[in-house]
Amino acid sequence: MEKRKIIKQIEEKGIWGVKNTIIPNFVLYDNTFISNDEFKFYNCLKLIYNDNYIISTQVALNRIVKINTRRNEEKLQNEYWARSIDFVIYNTKTMKIECCIELNGKEHEENKNRKERDIFLQEVFEYIEFPLIFIKTREYYKKDEIKNIIEKEKSKK
Repeated sequence: MEKRKIIKQIEEKGIWGVKNTIIPNFVLYDNTFISNDEFKFYNCLKLIYNDNYIISTQVALNRIVKINTRRNEEKLQNEYWARSIDFVIYNTKTMKIECCIELNGKEHEENKNRKERDIFLQEVFEYIEFPLIFIKTREYYKKDEIKNIIEKEKSKK
């Protein structure tokens, strides 16, 4: 069915029970969900963590952290809803998140907004006393080296 026909049907019937909904012109965001650096790191994590773990990428912060205050709630939600964590390692036996990982490349050092974002994330995770591990991007990742970094950081919390 062509796009115009679908949009017309949605406009006539309404979407989610609301008539005259404005339908945006949707386009596919990007064919690559994660960067090349993130993909290399993901493959390293797959070697470290076996079948008892799930490695998720680009997880929305509000799926990990909940705001537990009414004061400035809307402002705080806007602050953190737009954020995501590069990698979340989930233990399927305990059904709990083991740790979160942020992969930091050059843009994290050069971009002021990225620096502020990293500081915000670091403060949030320090407050909830949960491991958020920052790892710099590399040309190659050594499985044992990355595993040691993760285990060392997890043991601190």
